[in-house]
Amino acid sequence: MKSASLFRRVAQKQVAFGLAWIIVGVTLVATPRWSLGQSSEKQDPALVKILADSLVALGGAKWDNVTSFRASGTETKVDGTTAQVILADDWSNQLQSYREHDNPNGATRKYIQIGNTVYLSSAAQIIPTKLPQQDFMVSLIGYLPAVVIRHVLADSTYEIAPTYERLNVAGSSCLRIEHPGPVHFRIRLCISNSSHLPVAAFVDLDNHLNPNVGVVETLQYLDFNTANGLVTPLHVSVRSPNGNISKLDLTKVEVNPVLNIQSTIGGAR
Repeated sequence: MKSASLFRRVAQKQVAFGLAWIIVGVTLVATPRWSLGQSSEKQDPALVKILADSLVALGGAKWDNVTSFRASGTETKVDGTTAQVILADDWSNQLQSYREHDNPNGATRKYIQIGNTVYLSSAAQIIPTKLPQQDFMVSLIGYLPAVVIRHVLADSTYEIAPTYERLNVAGSSCLRIEHPGPVHFRIRLCISNSSHLPVAAFVDLDNHLNPNVGVVETLQYLDFNTANGLVTPLHVSVRSPNGNISKLDLTKVEVNPVLNIQSTIGGAR
């Protein structure tokens, strides 16, 4: 099966991957304030500084007080068809996620995540899942890269090192973020040498749900939005592992909205 990070599609008790939905199954505990002093021997000091500078450019310590986020906008496929999307996450306690996708044919799909349980919109199914925290970050790298960078900088178990291959992304420095464990986790992130904002991400999508080798999704951050001092992607180009390209335009963002995701379970269909 193919996999995707920015959106994850769940069906038939499997996670099928393409540009569809983010469904994650972890409990995100609050991470301590990021600090360069926490780097380990697996973390290249020069690359740690590049990540830290990027976090500053994305809003820095302002992210310390963010515990929920909602973004909405439009997904445009290569054939010109569009769909309205809503992405919402609350990590103030256990992780809660809500995804809504209005298809051109009028059908609305909703995927809901409460802790370790996924409620499907496409079928009368409830799926228990125990995806690790790394899967959560793979899911958020497309629309909340600051949350991912902040977490990596606060956890010395992540490897921050040069990429294995040469990535030709003009005007940027590329690095590899990797984590040991039962689930393969690797993101190659390229950061602008001038603005210090993320330019592109190459996301390895292999994990225990998808044992294929070499499945990569490519994200290009085309533009950014600033709200309350927090910088988030406004336009993102997504190339899925099967070669399909879509553009996500997140024209509205809400910081720390009150999200009663639990109450939406009955509306999943």
